[in-house]
Amino acid sequence: MSRRGRYRTDPVTGIRYEKGSLMDMTNKSSRPNHGGSSYYAPSEPTIGDLPPWAQILLVVLVFVVMLWFFVIQPFIKWIDENTWLALFIGIVILSLLAAAVMLYLKHQKQKEAERIAFEKEQKSKGLVLFKDRHENEKWGKPDEVEAWRREEQIQIEKESIFNRIIEQIERFEPSRRYGNEFGYHTELQGWLKSKFQDAKVELQTGASRPDIVINDIAIEVKGPTDNQALNTLTTKCLKYSHYYKHLIIVLFEPIFSESNYDEIIAGIEKYFPNVKVIRK
Repeated sequence: MSRRGRYRTDPVTGIRYEKGSLMDMTNKSSRPNHGGSSYYAPSEPTIGDLPPWAQILLVVLVFVVMLWFFVIQPFIKWIDENTWLALFIGIVILSLLAAAVMLYLKHQKQKEAERIAFEKEQKSKGLVLFKDRHENEKWGKPDEVEAWRREEQIQIEKESIFNRIIEQIERFEPSRRYGNEFGYHTELQGWLKSKFQDAKVELQTGASRPDIVINDIAIEVKGPTDNQALNTLTTKCLKYSHYYKHLIIVLFEPIFSESNYDEIIAGIEKYFPNVKVIRK
């Protein structure tokens, strides 16, 4: 190899070096490789490269600047040019607000006076105020109020057990898949019976009865649940709502249309507030 072929010249420094030397290998590693894919071209930094907090800060800053230039400054300029008009509008708004507050306070004072007068009248008749769990008020004789309180306590306990049943059903998982509803009936009934030993948990039979009954709460079980089974739910709600305070519908193995499910559930939630549908 000739001397010319053995040496290279660095285009930046003008230094000559021998091929295969340490300097030659260093220059090769930094030299662009237009024929291969090993060359890395650093990209230009973008907003997306910033950390999330910096991006949020930048957006807020841009919003504040735009608000200042396009809203606040023009508003200040308009007030400077229309000082008397702005002052008049401000006085009118404050006057209306003051009048509204005064009317509201007067109305509240009148309502309070009427309430006090009504309470005095009811007490003069020997009546007692009763307030239920929904903050509804009514007056009655002492023995009537006592009966209402006992009934209220019963309703509170019923609602409590209703929520506890829902919680236990949501926790329940069948041991296997069944080809019909009866397997889900018996296994779910056994699960609930072990969780509510102080309650009457009955497995029902017959097309006109709910599958499981706990006190006055009906439980209807479907599974596998196709569109045909789903379409029967509204009929079940209409039928059982006459005899039971609450109804829980449990859907195992859903194989129905999601759009059909959404429409039926929306109707149940609208017209049957005491019905809870649980999808397993």
